[in-house]
Amino acid sequence: MKKMKKLTLLALILLLSLPCNSQTTTVLNKIPGLPTRMISDGTDIYYNLVDLGEVHKVDLTLDPLVPVVVVKGLSQPTSMALKGTVLYIVEFDGGKISRIDLSGSSIFAQDLLVDLEFPNGLVLDDDMLYFSESYKGTVAKIDITKEYPIPILVAEDLNFPTTMAVRGTELYISEALGNKISKISLSSTSQVATVVRAGLSRPIGIKMNGDTMYVAELLADRVSKFDVTDDTGGLEDVYDDFNFPSDIVFVENDLYFIESSFGVGHLSKLEDALIIVDVEDVLASRTIVFPNPTSAIINFKNLKESTTYKILGLDGSVICEGVVVSNGNIDLGFISAGMYIIQLGTGFSRIFVKK
Repeated sequence: MKKMKKLTLLALILLLSLPCNSQTTTVLNKIPGLPTRMISDGTDIYYNLVDLGEVHKVDLTLDPLVPVVVVKGLSQPTSMALKGTVLYIVEFDGGKISRIDLSGSSIFAQDLLVDLEFPNGLVLDDDMLYFSESYKGTVAKIDITKEYPIPILVAEDLNFPTTMAVRGTELYISEALGNKISKISLSSTSQVATVVRAGLSRPIGIKMNGDTMYVAELLADRVSKFDVTDDTGGLEDVYDDFNFPSDIVFVENDLYFIESSFGVGHLSKLEDALIIVDVEDVLASRTIVFPNPTSAIINFKNLKESTTYKILGLDGSVICEGVVVSNGNIDLGFISAGMYIIQLGTGFSRIFVKK
């Protein structure tokens, strides 16, 4: 086990050193505790500290950002939702959903719904508040206008449902342990969800921007996106040099993301991430390695000239090295099955799997 933990740490260090085409700016560094979820009203970003039982906020108009404690004494707060001046918070270990009136002179949490089984995700659609119970594998809803709201089951048989996003009459659900995104029609009586996107790596935070879904993939160290209306479309990296990203929010054209590891969190932003660019121009300039996983041959696309390469193990050892020609290939049939990193002399790096 110690050897595996050592390898995992070394792999993480290597991953964090890989170059990326986009640039991010850290706006709040070394957040104490474990921030995992956040929401924004366009001016402020609210984020949780699940291990400390607190919710903090930062005013984005300030430079530098100054964290302000919103509420303390919660029992593992996770997801949040905001309507007007009322903040709704899931308390995972407390088994309840709380509400806070932010306009009051004394801010404290009031119980809204109790006796839940490890509630996790939360999303508002008008007056309907949807919440997931991860270990039960369900999603239910309540009407927040009711004094004593009664949960109504919406979806079941999910694999650790976490966060959610609403698009019209469709509710999208991240199934973290199922490594997929599912959806259910809110206009249907069926409680069976259909898979929208599989093959993800611990999708935790999801957000919609029009028809585009953005996904924080915790174990892939990336945020990806895809068009939910295109069943044949691929998954595109938005940024792939994170350190355990768990949630994202949009503020104007900027994408803010929160990441944490080893008890320290960071809030960063990717400027103009929502501005649409010419996809053909992007693809024409980006080196692509395929297939991945591979049984032997790795091919290169958009590799403009010959360059050196190295194949590294996750412990940093050099497995082999050589020269690959423009848009050429490398035969790796002789190496053992496992995960490796390929580094090119151009600065390009990518993880691949040898079957």
